[in-house]
Amino acid sequence: LQQILDLYRQKNILRSDGRQLMEDDIFRMLLTLRYNGFGSGAYLNFAIFNHEENPNCIKFAPEDQARPMSEIRTTRAVKKGEALTLSYLDPREVSHATRRQHL
Repeated sequence: LQQILDLYRQKNILRSDGRQLMEDDIFRMLLTLRYNGFGSGAYLNFAIFNHEENPNCIKFAPEDQARPMSEIRTTRAVKKGEALTLSYLDPREVSHATRRQHL
């Protein structure tokens, strides 16, 4: 963390309120990227979904390159008021046991 802080201070990168970045700010950013990241970046709209081992939604990127954006689609019928959930891990790549160990 100290190396990141030193680099940001060298480049005069500040918080949105104009104050100098602190170690907690860097830690928060790293956690945000780790737990709100989906493959190629952090997506604020996807970050509102909770993790579920048997999710009712899936994230995918349409093959149409004219629309380079990801979408969320339900994988089953969802009842009114039921939370929409995603798997934070790619379920096609890891087994149930591996997912449990990783989480």
